[in-house]
Amino acid sequence: MKPNDSVHPIPETPAALKAEIAEALDNLAKGIRDPEAAKISRERMDRMREANRKQFGEQNCIVEIIRKMRDGQ
Repeated sequence: MKPNDSVHPIPETPAALKAEIAEALDNLAKGIRDPEAAKISRERMDRMREANRKQFGEQNCIVEIIRKMRDGQ
């Protein structure tokens, strides 16, 4: 883990994940779309979203933030 300005240290990004991100960004820059990679990403995000929902409950804070931005508050 590397130190940061907050109380909680930020873990290092694993090399395999860095490589996966670099490949995805390269493909994005080249305009290459990979439907299978997109499906895998959606499934991973759905699992993470569900895990967060179970851990923290429903979070509706973004609705309030958008309303405040829209209404100029």
